[in-house]
Parts: sequence; structure tokens; C-alpha cells
Amino acid sequence: MPTIRNLVRLSFISSFGLASLLIFVLISSSPVQERLLVHDEIHTLPQEFQINGDADPQHILTLTIELVSNNMTGLEKELYAVSDPKSERYGQHLNRSQVDSFVRPSAQASTTLNKWLADQGITTTSKSSAENLIKIQVPVEKANVILNTTFQSVTHIPSNRSMVRAMTYSLPERLAHHTQGIYPITNLPKPSVASPLVKRRAVNATFRRGVDAGCDQAITPVCIQDLYNIPGDTPDQGATGGIGIIAFDGANIKGSDTANIDTQVVLGIAPHNPVTIYAHPANSEGLTDLLDAVGFLSGQSNIPQVIVLNYGTAIPFIIVITNSSPPVFPESTDGSDQGVQNAICNAIMQMGTQGISVVVSSGNGGVIGIATPFDPCFNSTSFLPTFPSTCPYVTSVGATLLSSGTEIGSPNSASGFSNIFSQAPYQADAVNGYLKQIGSLYNGRFNASGRGYPDIAAISGHVWTVSDGDENIVYTTLSSAPTVAAIIADLNTQRQSQGKSPLGFLNPLFYSNPHVLTDITQGNNPGCGTDGFPAKKGWDAITGLGSPNYTTLQQIV
Repeated sequence: MPTIRNLVRLSFISSFGLASLLIFVLISSSPVQERLLVHDEIHTLPQEFQINGDADPQHILTLTIELVSNNMTGLEKELYAVSDPKSERYGQHLNRSQVDSFVRPSAQASTTLNKWLADQGITTTSKSSAENLIKIQVPVEKANVILNTTFQSVTHIPSNRSMVRAMTYSLPERLAHHTQGIYPITNLPKPSVASPLVKRRAVNATFRRGVDAGCDQAITPVCIQDLYNIPGDTPDQGATGGIGIIAFDGANIKGSDTANIDTQVVLGIAPHNPVTIYAHPANSEGLTDLLDAVGFLSGQSNIPQVIVLNYGTAIPFIIVITNSSPPVFPESTDGSDQGVQNAICNAIMQMGTQGISVVVSSGNGGVIGIATPFDPCFNSTSFLPTFPSTCPYVTSVGATLLSSGTEIGSPNSASGFSNIFSQAPYQADAVNGYLKQIGSLYNGRFNASGRGYPDIAAISGHVWTVSDGDENIVYTTLSSAPTVAAIIADLNTQRQSQGKSPLGFLNPLFYSNPHVLTDITQGNNPGCGTDGFPAKKGWDAITGLGSPNYTTLQQIV
């Protein structure tokens, strides 16, 4: 079997490139005053944050400016044209240059921004491929002046993380209508509490696929293969597409026999697929870190064909993570995060048009969304959707458990309906069918016209892992997303050997062929004083369309 050492590549993401950039700011004399318009503001901080006072004037802010793209509506049409199996253009994915033609801002927008930055003596440090995402660095004292605001030191109480944010900012009138937003200013990172690591035994063990004791005892690659009819010894077909795993908050290799859960599950199920780990620096900026990562990946012309965004990178296996900020977030409730969440979703759409499948975990908090020491229902009875699962261009994976040999929805499986993104066209019939089944259940607690998630689900629970040669058991929902990613990567390899394109954006294929998935009809995910959403026949808001079946999926792809 190939070893982890020759399968795992490690890349470091810095801004929108792979190498650290020399960053500097030139402070000029005061520019000519012009009319400023409030571009974004928040009125109160969430209960888990506190303001400590004005920020250090010399503190250097790293900000991402997002300019308005010229034709994202057209790009969405392209995405569905190449992703819908009923389309004549199915599988005819766009190249990077074609995608950029839709995303690139107008010449006037770029010229206006460049002129404004030059007037302030600020130098751009990096740009995305389409030049719609521009990164700058600027001292707090200067940012206060040019953005007409006051940056303050803010602490996230549960994690004791400090950051610099402002409650409002303004832009010159000439620039405002060209600008989607600047991040992070008003948006706040909201990290979750990672699933706990429970060490049950320690024996000297190199990486292997595990001893099958059945998925009801411990989740191993072997039991996953048995559960989902995945071939145990698929031949090496020269896979080149592979899988990319994004790891956040600083990472380093700790040993050739260790791996994070994502990597262990992927290599255990599909050992011949190369894995690239994209390690993001430890900036602790939450959504802005995620925007950096997907902004970088969406601008590349040669990246893995399946990307995994999982929320459990806090648990150290191949990538040693400290103070991890996991990439699953509460969806914006006050509008402060909506701009950056839209930017992330648009970057994911760009990947989809290029034939990249983006697979994300739905979260670990049931209808609450994410486990947190603060009660998210304290000031509201509404359920809390999770992002990026609510983005309509990802494949959101919920969690299941085995109960007396039957796969049921996990009570930890985060699910629900978006308050930002509308119901996706590919899921209208399936989701509306579920809404009819549950009738008036939880009326007013969720947005019935929003994008429903998860799309599918996979096994979770007591996951078998290896760390520093020791075997461990972790109770987590982390195994679900990499399980799906491994299956898709293996199917992509088979398609590649037949001269076919990768599967790309998966949801139109899944919703057009629900019969290839195993419908889960039991389980619920309680929270906010309720039993949560119930599993039902067909799509439901806990397990989506159901769990994968390799054999039936293979027949349609």
C-alpha cells in the first residue's frame, strides 16, 4: 500500500499565493477630503465578544478588498450548464481564463481602487487571479482616518482570542459602488468547540486501514468500505486529480505515520489518490482565513479535483494544529458576515465551474449548528444555519450513526435552511416535498424558502485514528465529509481512465438521481428546546438525500 509520505503534499497559503510576500505600506501626507458613505456597520456585538478599548495605533491590519465582479449571474448559469447531467454541456468545464472573464471587475472599478490606494500611499500586496480580491496592509491609525472609523481591540471570550475590529466603516463615494466589502472589519470570527479527543487505547501502530470490528464499534476505513459497498482493493489507475484538504491555523508535519482524520479516512478508503494538504497560517481571522484559502484555490489552474472543508482540524494527527479556528461558522444573523460569506460562496462557485467538487461538513450541533458554550437560542428561538453548508455550490455532508445495524441520522448532524441563500433550483422538488411532510412543525424557527442542507450524509461516531503511532478513538462527526470525498475521488479516477471529465459540482447529479443514495428515514437532531428536524422518506433536513452507495453511484457516472 502507498505510504502517507509519498501521497501527502503540503502547501502553505499566504494571501492568494503559495509563498510569503514582502509587505510594506507607504504613509503619505493627508489626501484631499472627499465625501464618504457608510459602507457597512453593526450596532451590537454578539454576547460572546467584549470590547477592550481602542486598538494599538501601530498595529498592522491585513485587509481584503472585494470589488464587484462583472457577471456572477452569468457564471452561475455556466456552473449549472456544466454540472447538470441533463445538460448538453455536462462535464464541459471552464478553464481559469474563462472563469476570470466572468469574475474580473470592470476596468473603471480597478482604476478607481488603484487611484484611491495610491492617494493614500498604500501598496497592494496580492491579488486574486481575476483581480476581484485585493489584499493590503495598513496601520490602525491610518485605517481609522481613511475609513472614517475607530478600530478597537475585541476578545472572543470562549477561545480568549483577541482581534481588531470596527463597528462601522466608510468609503469614498467614487469607490463605494465598485466595492462589495472590506474584510475583516465588521465581521467577527466565531470558532466552535471542537469535538473532544477520547484516548481509549495506545498501542504501537503504523498507519493502516484498521481492524474491522463493525462501524457500530469503531469507524474504520474497512467498516466504511463494507457499509457503502466500496471495493477494498481497487487497482492503482494512475490517479492525478486527487483530494485537497484545507487545514487552518498553522500546521506542521509531525511524523510520517500520523494524519488528521480527513487524511486517514481518505487514504484508508481510496489509497491510490494523492492528497494535498493546504495549511493556512495561524491568523485566527475566521471567515477571512477561509476566504483567503478558497480565494487562492479558485484562482489556480491545477488543483485537486475534490476539496474537503472539514471543521475538526483542531485534532492533531498529521497536521499539528494549535488554537484551531475550524472552517464551519454560524451563518450571519446581523448582516456583519454576509458580505464575506457571499465572497466565499462565489469563490467556491468558480471552483465548481472548473470541475472541482467542494465537500463540506454540515457541523456538529444539530439545529443549533455548532457546539458552543454560549446558548445560541438565548435571545432567539430560531434555529442557526451553518456556513459554508448553506452555500448552494457546495455539497454539504451531514452525519449518521449505526443503531442496531441500521443507519440513522445523528443527533449531532447540523442541518437546516439558510437565511441568506435562496433555495437552490436543483433541490426545489426534494426540499418542498419534505416541507409538506413536516407541515407546520417549527414554523417561524427557520426560513422555509432558504437553501436546505445537508445534501447527503455519511457515517460518524467513534472514529478510529492513529497519532504518533498510537491508536485512538475519537467521537466526532468528522468522518462524514472525507468519506464522501474519497468516494468521489475514486470515481473521478475511473472516469479519468475512460477519458471522461471529473464529476465537478455534485448536487445536480445527486438530486437528479436520488435512487443511487440510501434513504435514511430515522433520527432527529435536537436543539433550542426542540427535538430538531426528523428524518423522513426522501430528502430531509438531517441526512439530506441519504448516504452513498458506491455500486449504484458507479453505475451512473
